[in-house]
Amino acid sequence: MKKAVLVSPTIFEYSDPANLVDLAQVTEGAGWDGYFICDHLLLDPEGMLPLADPSIVLGAIAAVTNRVIIGSMVTPVSRRRPWKLAKEFASLDQLSNGRIRIGVGLGGLDQEFSNFGEDPDKKVLAKKTDEGLAIMEQLHRGGVVNFDGEMYQVEN
Repeated sequence: MKKAVLVSPTIFEYSDPANLVDLAQVTEGAGWDGYFICDHLLLDPEGMLPLADPSIVLGAIAAVTNRVIIGSMVTPVSRRRPWKLAKEFASLDQLSNGRIRIGVGLGGLDQEFSNFGEDPDKKVLAKKTDEGLAIMEQLHRGGVVNFDGEMYQVEN
């Protein structure tokens, strides 16, 4: 990939999924190689800024583009259930014909955890991320998954 567009943060006019989809089409039409959006739940500590859901927006983008690589920058695995995230990105991979990329991080804003009763401690988030990625990898390989971690358990 030589050149890509990153829309970050996705607030104000870029909180509207239709605007993000339109910009993705313009990006592809202009010959850019990639188009990425950020993944936040709560940028404003008071929760007043609207934010589009990145998985849903990426699905819409995948449906109306053909060539451009698309993805998130970055998805905090620690903020999502790994089995749900694995399903979302597997579906996006199919819908985009393999053009989806997932950037992974811990999550940088404490309020995206603490405002919902979750521990924002970076050591906790790192453990959730490591275990979440291990579960996602097993799920994407297919077959029965069993995982017994400190943060997550998966049975059959």
